[in-house]
Amino acid sequence: MRLLILSDGASVHTRRWADYFRDRGHQVLLASLEARAGAEGQARLGGFPWPRPLRYLAAANQARKAISSFRPDLVNAHFLPSYGLTGALAGFHPLALSTWGSDVLVSPWKTPLHRARARYVISRADLITCDGDNLAEKLLSLGAAVRSIVKAAMGVDRVFIRDRQDELEDKETVTVISTRSLEPCYDLATLVRAMPLVIRETARTVRFIIVGGGRQLQALRGLAASLGLGRQVSFEGAVPHSGIAGHLDAADIYVSTSRTDSTSVSLLEAMARGLVPVVTDIPGNREWVEEGVNGFLFEPGDERELADRILQLVQKPAPVDAIRHMNRELLEARGIWQDNMAAIEKAFAELAASASKS
Repeated sequence: MRLLILSDGASVHTRRWADYFRDRGHQVLLASLEARAGAEGQARLGGFPWPRPLRYLAAANQARKAISSFRPDLVNAHFLPSYGLTGALAGFHPLALSTWGSDVLVSPWKTPLHRARARYVISRADLITCDGDNLAEKLLSLGAAVRSIVKAAMGVDRVFIRDRQDELEDKETVTVISTRSLEPCYDLATLVRAMPLVIRETARTVRFIIVGGGRQLQALRGLAASLGLGRQVSFEGAVPHSGIAGHLDAADIYVSTSRTDSTSVSLLEAMARGLVPVVTDIPGNREWVEEGVNGFLFEPGDERELADRILQLVQKPAPVDAIRHMNRELLEARGIWQDNMAAIEKAFAELAASASKS
């Protein structure tokens, strides 16, 4: 299959997606504003001195040229308001739209214009991939047909899963980690505000690691300093994906303070490495975490409840072995990257074959 992918070339998720299809023997061209000029298998769109939202409109003409030159069997556009719009305007069929989360959960609901854009892109797509039930429900409300939706989480690589035997109660220091980007929607300030509550209310030593880059890094460091946290929290910044496993292995409890999410790959990675998840009580997380069973939930933005959940684990450790076992079974059932991508590959191949006969 000849597959042209329109997506953010700087994203690890894009590279991982493109590499999957290349490794499976498909011919892949990544066309992107972020593509590296002259890089094999990539076509650079752009050079437009316009505000970023308008660049995706302008990129449609160059996308048409890339399509004409590459002659794909299928175009796969990622992230609805950006490359989804570029793909829809390019006019090629079959078009598979891949949604990531906030592009459906947040963007369309900002204004009627945003909603109209989302409906237009969805109307042009022949197939839509999403990673969870909450995303599928929003797509349906925006006009997607049930038969066009393929649900499959991006998931974790099978070899990423680790057998872990250590117990929280045996640790001299309990380590809490977040691996979300330092952007407003992930609300890391709630975690920072919870830290002194945890430290003050337990005799055990608890330290916090924040892995991730983003616009709020300096503000969060300033907040931590104002709360007197000192060495009890470390900001590691952005790290290569190859380094995530090592950071997770150094921790015991995983926290996500995100206010909106579909299926979070960061959550699945933490579960795969045997951490106990403490995450916001939102639909995307509830698809993977059942309160008190295989993790813990707290109200978004509520640092007191988050601190209580962490203290619950620190002061009276949960049956970690049982949580790890349940989470491994859950991942094996519906969170393995190779299995889920195979389902998407099959859907793409069937769509391309059907289009070639018409």
